[in-house]
Amino acid sequence: RLATFLPIFFFVLLLGCAALTLSAMYAKQLSEAQDRLAELWARFVVRTTRANPRAGERLSSLSFSGVGKGLICVYFINEAFTVMQTSPQIASLFYGYLGSDGGWQA
Repeated sequence: RLATFLPIFFFVLLLGCAALTLSAMYAKQLSEAQDRLAELWARFVVRTTRANPRAGERLSSLSFSGVGKGLICVYFINEAFTVMQTSPQIASLFYGYLGSDGGWQA
């Protein structure tokens, strides 16, 4: 098992180091690109607000952390349904909805 795990671990470690090195090398360019993107987004929100004030309010309230939280919630809901479908004890409670006893169908 160790012979399988170590090469993968070191490859992922190498990828992480490469990403950190590249981000340090191109920090100025990345910062400028982020500023341009933020300005572009702000102009888009202003144009949308002029055309449709309610849509503008919703767009201006969006954030990366809010989108991330939503995606994490969807992921955990998906995992919960997967556990519910593959666990015979839990799936037997919802047999009418799932149509399965929780075992993997061959």
